[in-house]
Amino acid sequence: MQIFIAQVFMLLGMVSQVSCLTGVEIENIVNGFYNDKDYLDINSLTTSGSYQSIALAKTVNTLEGLSNKDEKHVRNYFAAATIYYATNGQKSQKTIELLGEDHAPPGWSRDDLWIDDPNPCKWYGITCFLDVLDEDEQKEQIDEELIIEIQLYNNTLYGTWPKEIGLLGEHLVTIDLFDNFYHTCYEYDWLKDMKALQYFFFGHTAWDANGIPNELSLLTELVQFDCSYTYWSEGPIPVASFNSLNKLEYVDMGNNIYTYESGEGAMAAFKTLPSLKRFYFENVRFTDDANNDITFSMDFLTELDNVVEAWFDFTKFSGMLPNLPGSLKSFSITFCGLSGNLDQLVNTNAILDRLWLTGNEFSGTIPALIATQHPELTRVFFEGNDFDNVALPADFCNLLVTNGGQLEDLGGDEDQCPDAPVGCCTCTGLECNNSPDPTPAPTSEEEENPFPGICFSGSSTVEVEHRGSVRMGDLVIGDTVRVSNNTFEPIYSFGHKDKTASAEFLRIKTKGSSTAIEISPDHM
Repeated sequence: MQIFIAQVFMLLGMVSQVSCLTGVEIENIVNGFYNDKDYLDINSLTTSGSYQSIALAKTVNTLEGLSNKDEKHVRNYFAAATIYYATNGQKSQKTIELLGEDHAPPGWSRDDLWIDDPNPCKWYGITCFLDVLDEDEQKEQIDEELIIEIQLYNNTLYGTWPKEIGLLGEHLVTIDLFDNFYHTCYEYDWLKDMKALQYFFFGHTAWDANGIPNELSLLTELVQFDCSYTYWSEGPIPVASFNSLNKLEYVDMGNNIYTYESGEGAMAAFKTLPSLKRFYFENVRFTDDANNDITFSMDFLTELDNVVEAWFDFTKFSGMLPNLPGSLKSFSITFCGLSGNLDQLVNTNAILDRLWLTGNEFSGTIPALIATQHPELTRVFFEGNDFDNVALPADFCNLLVTNGGQLEDLGGDEDQCPDAPVGCCTCTGLECNNSPDPTPAPTSEEEENPFPGICFSGSSTVEVEHRGSVRMGDLVIGDTVRVSNNTFEPIYSFGHKDKTASAEFLRIKTKGSSTAIEISPDHM
């Protein structure tokens, strides 16, 4: 009898430990969030029709009465819900400006399990673990139920990004909103709470600022950053916006307009980045206060001590080639307006593996010593310049794959390549496909196919630098994958990645091979 009573009390004790939040408690928790953040407006929670009030009502309705929910779960659900109600089919000042008052924004392309499932970790585009961790570490993160990554790229977001994302700042590592062209953001004081953010991508959106805002410098853990083709434009690039980003390795700021500031120089901010390895600054225009185009030398590149890849295509500079940093491997300066000779490609410690010089005003001879200095070249293009009318030195021919080297593509004008395509060059002039015009801007046309474009199956494998063969389904942002002989490039976004979806693929296998490649039909 005593044993039975003890068991009853034990069961009662277990039941008493199960907690359920009431609606009032959830509202008080959310109100507490707003009291703690000076950039959040607590009045918005009671403003009829606001995304904040709708997100709060949905949070109460979903989490009230559920067992073992606490402040952490309220924070995650509510903050994520504000994204949904602020950007799903919503107008903004920018969409009205670009599309007119009468335009009805579409909803998200995908919103699987959003809002209805009480666990945001199951919602499309949200993950609560990092792929780079081992299985045990991933399980620990999953059990924590903290939002680690938000990846809503190419998902037809409209409206305005909610400041409430600052509530996730202690653990949110990735924000990827790439290619949501009519989605915008105007205020960035919430960035001061993003203490864990490492990957920040909003290229090809309508995010708006007067140049690069100083708040960017608050992201001291930032590793990769993309604001290309946005309205972070028509203003300066302040040194102060970058001078605390000591871990930043990847920067893409192409297809924007910036105002030129004298003194330290327009590119001084990038000299403050000790870890910068990959720098993409293509089709950028600099103007003065009267909106006149400004050009300047590329001498800043010399001081980017650790840069491995630097692409500046269609960005106009003046003067000659700069002294190259010894770390540089991949260098692209097509249609940049540079002139002079190519001596800096000989007098350098850099050993390039890819080089694009198309469409400049370089003159004189093409030194044979370029081939000697850069024996690892896989691609090099000289066409569209003012070089002497003589054939390329035979030293370049010796680097070709057909001659036992690594050079796959060698381009020049007909004067440099008199016997192309059967001679030394693999292409001439426009046949080299180094277009004289920048890539057209993206359109807002919506695809019916949930996986438009070119895709691989998750079971296909690639070679990841320092890791070896890896399934494509296991790739993560930041992995550096082989794209050709001795050339690796980083992954900074996935056009489409869904581990739960099914799709049709073509399966191609060569005779004598034990493996096959699986690609989408649009590849062929």
